Amino acid sequence: MSEKKIDRRELTFSQAEGIDPLPQPVALGELSKKARNVLWAFIYEDLKESSTFSGEGPGSYYRVSNLWRLILYEHHVDYLDEPADEFSDQLKGQIQEMKDLFLCGTYNRIFDFLQIAIRHRSRGALFRLKGESIPFYKVVARVLEKYMCAYTVIDDEVPTIVPIALPEQKKSIEDAFKMLKSGPFDGARKHLRQSAQCLNDNDLPGSVRESIHAVESVARQLDSGAAKTLQPALTALSKKNVALHPAFKTGIEKLYGYTSDEDGIRHALLEGDANVDTEDAVFMFGACASFSAYLVSKARKAGLPIDE
Repeated sequence: MSEKKIDRRELTFSQAEGIDPLPQPVALGELSKKARNVLWAFIYEDLKESSTFSGEGPGSYYRVSNLWRLILYEHHVDYLDEPADEFSDQLKGQIQEMKDLFLCGTYNRIFDFLQIAIRHRSRGALFRLKGESIPFYKVVARVLEKYMCAYTVIDDEVPTIVPIALPEQKKSIEDAFKMLKSGPFDGARKHLRQSAQCLNDNDLPGSVRESIHAVESVARQLDSGAAKTLQPALTALSKKNVALHPAFKTGIEKLYGYTSDEDGIRHALLEGDANVDTEDAVFMFGACASFSAYLVSKARKAGLPIDE
């Protein structure tokens, strides 16, 4: 990630004076202690403040709110695969379980839980952030940005936590999701969401495959022959006098060929794991998201009937 110009108001006095080190970008596959603590603080405060007292006498206890019960129950049953009858809505137990997750769990397990919460049908629930009431997914996005994490939340109809190699990449990915929102491109958006999920699950070849499938999904809307190669889609644009720089076109074709050769990503499931690292997968995610949006934009300018 590139260096971010930091406002002195965001620093401690010792950091501003050069006594303590400045905050550093957090690498992919990591979540800093500070980000963990701040995310946990938001959830802890809301769990506690929204709880209600249940019952009378020795069996009485504080229980989580109805909203949190739905989210925690979904995490317990659908994600952890735990029996439904073993779920408890007791505040004390849930606080301890969530604290263990946020302070000691792996980054992907934390993101798995957060993604359940921000995608919940009641995701419009408001949290307090610096005196402002905002949806929870925006709270998560602001924390990840403030603490220079290599991830962000895409404000889509299905909010998704995605990796970003550079802070500047966030806008291009958000723009790509918005570009694919209308017309017959929901399939491409689903592939990009799945690519991000594969990254969080450390399924790197799977992430690259899903990224490429997003491009294919868009390309097939331009020409049905673009199932195995992008050439028909690019040709369809050329026939409509859409100018594609020759060097750019060649580069895209070679990049696509990398994923499709006999020993490449496309055949990884049949011939063993492909040699893909995190940087490869993150690059392909960003590149394919941007290229999918690029194809749609060019096609619309050319007047191709892709939104019918």
